[in-house]
Amino acid sequence: MFKQFTNDRIDSSQWLIEFLMHFRFSRNLILKSKFKKIGKDVDIRPHTNFYGTRRIEIGDRVSIRMGAHISSVSEDCVGDVRLVIGNDVLIAPDVMITTNDHTYSDPHKPIREQKQIHETVIIEDDVWIGRGVTILCGVTIGKGSVIGAHSVVNSSIPPYSVAVGIPCKIIKKREERRS
Repeated sequence: MFKQFTNDRIDSSQWLIEFLMHFRFSRNLILKSKFKKIGKDVDIRPHTNFYGTRRIEIGDRVSIRMGAHISSVSEDCVGDVRLVIGNDVLIAPDVMITTNDHTYSDPHKPIREQKQIHETVIIEDDVWIGRGVTILCGVTIGKGSVIGAHSVVNSSIPPYSVAVGIPCKIIKKREERRS
């Protein structure tokens, strides 16, 4: 049972962590000890799975709803692959974010034996990710963007965009806030 506290993941099968995550004080202590960086006023709901937490950075005032699956590469992976979530980001339930993918170009070789791809994902400040969105490796979602429910983001989205669909396409631009 102690092993569950030493690896770089938090998932809903780890019953003690899951139980403690229901209490704000213990949740914050667990999160600070697990992630590369975690900001202030972060609200991560139970039944959320994280893998590769030592390469995940979460900014201030981030909300991650239940059922999210957020996966970066493990510590033993070579390279500077990270998953960065900026400040004031809203992540709805059942969102999947990953820094990992597989190649499948050789039809004579099983896919599981082919090269894996690991690329950084960046979600900039003030982004809203709708329910059930999938964000694939190598993507940057620009500041102030909105990603519609059940979209698949397989390429970067510029700042202040509203994007939806499979694959995700920009349908309009938002007005940039004046400071």
